[in-house]
Amino acid sequence: AANLAFSVNQEHASANAGAASTSMTAGQSVTTGLLLNDPLQPAPFANQIKTGAFNLHVYNATGVATLTNIPVTAGTTTMTSLMTDLNKPNTGITASLDATNHLVIAPKTPNTGVTLSNDTSNVLAAYEVNNFFTGSKASNIGLASAITTSAAAINTGKTDTATSLITTGDNTTAVAIMQLQNLAMNFDGSASATSLNTRTSNVASQFGTDVANSILQAKYTTAESDTLNAQRQAISGVNMDEELVSMIKFQNAYSAASKIITTTNQMLGTLMGIIR
Repeated sequence: AANLAFSVNQEHASANAGAASTSMTAGQSVTTGLLLNDPLQPAPFANQIKTGAFNLHVYNATGVATLTNIPVTAGTTTMTSLMTDLNKPNTGITASLDATNHLVIAPKTPNTGVTLSNDTSNVLAAYEVNNFFTGSKASNIGLASAITTSAAAINTGKTDTATSLITTGDNTTAVAIMQLQNLAMNFDGSASATSLNTRTSNVASQFGTDVANSILQAKYTTAESDTLNAQRQAISGVNMDEELVSMIKFQNAYSAASKIITTTNQMLGTLMGIIR
């Protein structure tokens, strides 16, 4: 889930939804006294930030754009220094922190929109600026609030890094995100990398095998239990049918013996009478 969320956000952060945004708010907060890539930052992917840069495209009401390259240096850049670069007069935007220390980027009048492109530093994905996913693991991953509000907020295209042109209907980012299914990455702490597509197939196959084995094991255990119970009953159990047959046999034998005794008594009585 972590690799999936971060990889998608890397593509999504440097893209647009077919139009410039009126503002952007980071999904992760920042501790201003720490470096942006400090592992102690609240952002779970802060340690993924590396030396690089991203492009800032700011548009005025007539669509004319101003392009500014914003550098990021791992081990040096802090949120304060990043905002200083973003707030330079030529950028055309204002960058600030909200009440919960989330970065907010908005165009400065007379400008009306902003897009981002070509982030080679990972800072945008790390702090969930212009993001698709929030969270960093299966238990807390979710969609960005802007996307849950409207699917139109999904970034599908890219801003031209040279001309700042936004092309309606551009699907290059959507295709790039779809291709992530074939990108080799590590899952579940495994040392070997495999693609999401292959991992999904392997998990489904293993699940089917485990279920089949469990069913066979259950059948074997049930059969073994039935056999042992039958053996126990044969040795120490009471068979009601056999006991009833035995009881009838003994009853008939008793009746027969009783008749013999009665007949013998009668014979003896008759014999005694003759002798008298």
